[in-house]
Order: sequence, then structure tokens, then C-alpha cells
Amino acid sequence: MESKKQLILEVALSSFSQKGYYSTSVQEIASQCGISKGSLYKYFSSKEELFIEICEYNQNQLFEKFASLDDQRFTTPKEWLQKHIEVQMEDFLQKKDFILMQFKEMPFHENEQLKKLKVRMRSRIMQWQYKQLIKAYGPHVEPVIWDTIMMMQGMIKEYLFLIMNTKQYDLVRDSSRFIANRIDDFIHQRETKKEPPVITKSIISKEILFEHTEWEDTVSSILEEIQLKVDAFSNESLKEEYLSVLTYLKEELENEKPRKYLLEALLSYLEKEEQLIVLIKKARMLIQQEVTKWNI
Repeated sequence: MESKKQLILEVALSSFSQKGYYSTSVQEIASQCGISKGSLYKYFSSKEELFIEICEYNQNQLFEKFASLDDQRFTTPKEWLQKHIEVQMEDFLQKKDFILMQFKEMPFHENEQLKKLKVRMRSRIMQWQYKQLIKAYGPHVEPVIWDTIMMMQGMIKEYLFLIMNTKQYDLVRDSSRFIANRIDDFIHQRETKKEPPVITKSIISKEILFEHTEWEDTVSSILEEIQLKVDAFSNESLKEEYLSVLTYLKEELENEKPRKYLLEALLSYLEKEEQLIVLIKKARMLIQQEVTKWNI
């Protein structure tokens, strides 16, 4: 980044944090940078654009801190997780004045650009956490990964607000250790318990922006969700029966020209289970969209 642009970002960050967004003028920022107001507008077309770039600049700094941990050696995934949570909490506390200013002043729900910024930044951190948790714990964590991320972020947020309100900043390390222990327990519990996830790919895709279209609803992703729910059935004979039907459905879909009447019969059978109704309706809709391609 050009040094002048970085200087403007850092000066504006400090001013917004200390005085607030609306109480800080562009002229004031330019004067502190030793440039004219017109020169500042060569880098940022408006104060709002400057604010947006500061938010992204801050998040990029956090990712740089995360990247620096890649060179460190960790004996267990839990140790890695604790350190990353600790870095995230410390980064938040370092920038707390700017972040709290946003809560007080910025109309994220009213301004379209700010609304997009919020979604973009939330999406980026959650996708990064997704990739890193898969890397640390392996692909077996994927069925419950979004529940894991939501739990982790929720705990981090609550501990951070407690630490800020009580000004007990020395709790960061103990808090990060406790959170990492709970997340690690939850992930390993998954290996013995087959409780279905609450948050699935199709649900989370409506909440955050994904970088790739693979996250959009597809027949295969819906069938994967159905299987997760069936795997959690307590009645073993019923589970075996529904898994067999699901297998027949998948096999029929793999045919060059799947038989429409057979697909409908299999879907209707699965739809008898109340907790599968919503997913089956979604699968049926997606399959019907493919009918013309299959020339059935």
C-alpha cells in the first residue's frame, strides 16, 4: 500500500476512534496528514469510502496476524485453536474504540454500502475459520462446522464484552483457553454422538456470501443434509430403511436419464418423516428444475 494512503487510513482510524465518525471532518484528517482536502479526495472519494477502507484495512491486519501463526509449531489442534482465538480477542481489544464507535454511530441497516460491508467482512472471517478448522481437525468436522463456528464466535463475543466492561484484560488468555477447550470437546464429541447439525450449508449460504458457487443449494448438498438427519435417527431399523431409500434415490439421479416417476416415489417415501419434509420439498424443487435437461 502506498505510504500516503496508509497514513490517511491510520490518521482517520485514530480520529474516528477518539472523536467519532460524525465529529471528525475530512479537512481535519487532511490537515493532520499534512495534505490538502483535495489531495485526500484523490485517494478516497468520500468520508464513507474512507471508513469502509479502514474497516477492511483493520481486517487485513488481523489476517496478517493469523498468517504469522503459520510459522509456529503447535502440538495439537486445540493448542492452535487457542492461540488463534487469543489473537482475535487481542486484536479486537486493541481496536475496541473504533469498533464501539461503529455500534453507536454507523447506520449499517439503513445504508446499502455499509450493509454490504458488514456482510462481506462477516463472510470473510467465517470462511477463513471454516478452512482453518478443516485444516486443523480434518474433514470429519465438516458436518458440524458451521455450528462450531457460530458457537465459537458467540463465546468470543460474550467474553470480549465482559472483559471490556470489567476492564480485566488479563482474562484474555484464560478465556481463549476455555473457549478452545469447549470447541475441542464439541468436535470430539461428534465422533461418538450423531446429533444432526442445526446449521447446514444451505442455511448458512443465506446468511453469508460465499466465494464459490459450490455453496449454493444443489441436489447433492440437500441429499447430504437429509443423510445427516437420517444418521441421527435413534430407531436403527427406521434409519436403515431410510438410508436404503436415500441410496436408491442417489443411484437413480446418477443415471443418464433418471425416471421421473421413480424419483417422485422415493421422495414421497422419505417425506413421510416429518423432520425431512422441508428438505424433501427443496430437493423436489431442484430436481424438477433439472427435468428439462434430462429430457425425461
